[in-house]
Amino acid sequence: MQTIWRLFAITAAATGPERPRYLLALALLLLAATALAGHQLELRVGSVHHPQIRLDDLRIHLAVPVSGRIERGQITVQSVTFADQQLGPARLVCGRLDVSLPQMNCRDGDLSLEHPDLGIVRLQGSLRHGPRGTQADFQGTLNERPVRLRLQWKPDGVMVQLRLESLAAERLAEFLPEPGWHMEGEVDLSLSAELEADGTATGTVVLTGRDIALSSPDGAIATDSLAFTAIAGLQGDPGEQRGTLRLLGNAGLAYVDPVLLNLDDYPGDLLANLIHRDGRVWLEQLRLRQPGLLQAHGQASLSWTPEPALHSLNLRVEDARLPQAYSTFLHPFLIGTVLDSLDTGGRVTGELDVRDGQPVSASMRLHELSLEDQRERFALRGLSGDIRWLADADAAPPPSRLRWQSGQAYRVHVGAGELDAILQGDSLRLRRPLRLPVEDGALRLDRLEIRGLGSEAFAATLEGRLEPISLEALSGALGWPELQGTVSGAIPQVTYRNRQLALDDALQARVFDGSVHVDRFRLTDPLGRFPQLQADIRLRGLDLELITGTFAFGRITGRLDGDVQGLELLDWEPVAFDARLHTPASDRSTRRISQRAIENISDLGAGGTALLSGTVLRFFDDFRYRQLGIRCVLRDNVCHMSGIRPEGDGYILVQGSGVPRVDVIGFTQAVSWPTLLEQLQAVTQ
Repeated sequence: MQTIWRLFAITAAATGPERPRYLLALALLLLAATALAGHQLELRVGSVHHPQIRLDDLRIHLAVPVSGRIERGQITVQSVTFADQQLGPARLVCGRLDVSLPQMNCRDGDLSLEHPDLGIVRLQGSLRHGPRGTQADFQGTLNERPVRLRLQWKPDGVMVQLRLESLAAERLAEFLPEPGWHMEGEVDLSLSAELEADGTATGTVVLTGRDIALSSPDGAIATDSLAFTAIAGLQGDPGEQRGTLRLLGNAGLAYVDPVLLNLDDYPGDLLANLIHRDGRVWLEQLRLRQPGLLQAHGQASLSWTPEPALHSLNLRVEDARLPQAYSTFLHPFLIGTVLDSLDTGGRVTGELDVRDGQPVSASMRLHELSLEDQRERFALRGLSGDIRWLADADAAPPPSRLRWQSGQAYRVHVGAGELDAILQGDSLRLRRPLRLPVEDGALRLDRLEIRGLGSEAFAATLEGRLEPISLEALSGALGWPELQGTVSGAIPQVTYRNRQLALDDALQARVFDGSVHVDRFRLTDPLGRFPQLQADIRLRGLDLELITGTFAFGRITGRLDGDVQGLELLDWEPVAFDARLHTPASDRSTRRISQRAIENISDLGAGGTALLSGTVLRFFDDFRYRQLGIRCVLRDNVCHMSGIRPEGDGYILVQGSGVPRVDVIGFTQAVSWPTLLEQLQAVTQ
């Protein structure tokens, strides 16, 4: 009895890893003391502490038959705290119990415990306790799914091996950083860990998921039919852990707003050395590979709480293949812009540097890219060079240089060219003039400045001139009837702001040996689905022979002035204008008009009197005229027509001169605009 009382005193005073050993020894001595009495022995302990584990409300129940040999025992614990996880209640029943002080063997053991998130665990196996520690080896089910547990508890630490198979993925949602996550599918978990008495931990976790459907509370992260394997090897203490992370995405879809990864077509392999400290994760020697899509490496720093945040990133893109990289990584950020519907090809490399959550620099090298707008608005082919961007507006930025072999704007051909510019902050400016070959001429930009890149405050300013472009080449590209002459002129300061392109001064050009002046020019949403144009146009001294020689309209000589006021185009189709074409009073040139031209003008006037066939006038090839004039005011898809002046119930379109004299008088006051276009098309073919 003195020995028992002494052991009571030692047990009460013991702390740390020694106390559980004394408790067990005390239980065994009490058992021995009553062995011959044939009684039931029960020991209750409030709590047992160990650096890696805590047991609360521990009860040991031993059945001591009259023979004095212990053959059966039971241990229950109301709560077990292990590695910041709380389990319980737990119960261990030994079918065969051998006690030979200071050792105890539990065979045919039946262990059951409850986890508040994972569910009920039922295991069968053995447990052995001795001076060198405790060992356990169990296997069974977790919510009727296979599980295996091996445990080795020594005075200097704990070793755990755990394997769970076909675990319902929804059970793991409780371990995610915030509530509200939804998770479906199955996972296999394999854990091997060693916890030392000083708090140091070493372990490996392998998590394999099948048919995983995951969604975050805000919908920013989601997966569908995802198959993956995650492998993490960690070593450290509660303050800092280091290790290696590998994540293999084998199949399914993964969405991280706004990027959608198709892992069926492009499986992903992410590998990184990591450091976790104070709630932040540093990824060193980060490597990402998706063969046929992307290869990159770098370093990153991020945290998950109180919300996910990227603190720093240095990412080097070794190879990004188009069109796959465009549709996966670029297109989601370009929706709603002029670059959201491209057919692409080629290869891109580059680098991105993020500090304190903000990008500070980026570079991109283009390798023989092709960019073609699916709406046929523009295209660039054979695009190569370097794009370098710097966030700091006060630093000296590196130049960006791009070269291309060919391109197009709508259906107008653009030749080879080179851009030399500075890209800094939210702005871009030319370092030297840009000459852009257009058909057989060129567009020269002496000044180009862009501000507000990537924001609603986007604005641009440019100045330049149009070097002579033949109307023959231009009209051929646009599918117009073949025009003669050239177009050239100065481009005043052009500004683009709030999706509107405007001229600060009149646009002047030479065409058909005359001049064109464009005032009040406003082009809204020029590359959008429904561009809108407003302008006033003045035509002065155009050569009618050059104009009519282009069409099968009939020959007219002389000069022509014109004014188009309040011109409005929607999606490049006229919806309103007040147009007047007439012979200038100052014209001193020879003015003659052919029979065919008279007949066609008469047809446009719908009922003109100059019907020459069947009269002697049919023997004349052409006639002299004093002046001609026509006016169309377009409103609500109807053209309200008039001419030089009223004449009876009609209006004069052509006033003849000399002998024989022919006047053309029109009587139609209003005509449908589509009908008038059909008539124009008919008389010019």
